[in-house]
Amino acid sequence: MAKAIIQFAYRQIINATSTSSWEKAVWAASYNEFLLKSQAYNQEGKFTTFTQLKANDGRANSLHYKSGFAIAGFVTTLKNVMPDITTSFGKSLLFDTHDFEVIETDVTNQLMHEVAVLYYSKPLLLLEVIGQQLLVCYKDETLTEGKVLNTFLLSLQSNCSISTYQPI
Repeated sequence: MAKAIIQFAYRQIINATSTSSWEKAVWAASYNEFLLKSQAYNQEGKFTTFTQLKANDGRANSLHYKSGFAIAGFVTTLKNVMPDITTSFGKSLLFDTHDFEVIETDVTNQLMHEVAVLYYSKPLLLLEVIGQQLLVCYKDETLTEGKVLNTFLLSLQSNCSISTYQPI
């Protein structure tokens, strides 16, 4: 029956070309938070990019986490529905957790600000691989002999991956 317990991950990239109001709000809030928090690693104002800050002081890597505080409220508004990812019938995939990543930014040019929100699905049972699609159901489905499971098909697509895999 089930082959593995998996977690599906989706990486939503947000930058100056993003068009939805939600993405624009995340982009602006995370940039402002980055500007504020990055000052601790750039007191003399020598560096303009995130890459330069990290190269100068490894502790600047904490800016992923620290800048992510600014977007927590926006993620809450999603009500655990993973954006852009749907089943073969158009039903939304649910996520349990998320991470925030600063891809690159520049304290002198907001247009260079690029971030990502990584969403991790609720645990799924991987039942079969059918072509380019995964036949799955949520792990909280009870696996008993003869029970009909509420399954759905997921396609692997750009910025998606299986982030955890546990054979059963």
